[in-house]
Amino acid sequence: MTTNPKRPPHYAGRLFFTTDDLTRLGLPYANTTRLRWEAEGKFPKRVRLGGRSVAYLADEIDAYIAQLAASRGEDA
Repeated sequence: MTTNPKRPPHYAGRLFFTTDDLTRLGLPYANTTRLRWEAEGKFPKRVRLGGRSVAYLADEIDAYIAQLAASRGEDA
């Protein structure tokens, strides 16, 4: 079974976004900024995939983007 390199990885039916995916989604925040915002509860927490690999749950990133749009009074 081959994986599509353009598609984020899956785990148990859940879609994950890597930091590269976040940049493509228009969230090009520096790692230190994301870490600080995670600690402050302002950004979704990372999921450790193993070793030094981390990713973000796509549903949580989608909700974060929708929250940003809602704070402007717009739909995502």
